[in-house]
Amino acid sequence: MLLSGNPLQEISSTRKIAGVMGGHWIEAELKASVEKVPSEYVDQIRMVKAQLESDPAAAVSYLERNDPFDNVGAAALTELVEGQGADKLRQVIRGLRQKQPNSRLASEQAVNLLGYTLLQEKKYPEAIAVLRMNTEDFPKSANTWDSLAEIFFKSGDVAGGVANYKKALDVDPDYPNAGAAKKFVAEHESTK
Repeated sequence: MLLSGNPLQEISSTRKIAGVMGGHWIEAELKASVEKVPSEYVDQIRMVKAQLESDPAAAVSYLERNDPFDNVGAAALTELVEGQGADKLRQVIRGLRQKQPNSRLASEQAVNLLGYTLLQEKKYPEAIAVLRMNTEDFPKSANTWDSLAEIFFKSGDVAGGVANYKKALDVDPDYPNAGAAKKFVAEHESTK
């Protein structure tokens, strides 16, 4: 590897790659490989989304082998809910939870993260639907109620936020975010 600076003098020079030798200079080949990554990533997301609709077990199997950080799976779920709605997502997730209850893709945490992804995109109805499903499937998890409360509040529904923070506190009055939930309820309960 040929660097454009001396890494002994400046460590950031390790990232200033001028070329790579593999019997011959392979800079153009590396550049072409890197440029293919975004389109291949999009292709993987589409493939997983299609598998989730037709053969969820195959999608989970593929993701377990090829998606250690759950990025492709999360992106496929996001596309599924954005393209076909929360009802389709509910059908897929509940099917996975029944047939493959240990699937990371259908875990409480993964679905919660999906809700927050939709929140970032300001897709409030979809985020609420996703997180409501999580509370239905995990009613004894204060975290699912807390997340739903946050989404309600951020969507402008303060009363929904208060009601769901109260449910979180009913489930576990000492859960990690309980202090913030109690404060929120105290400050906003009169605005219901």
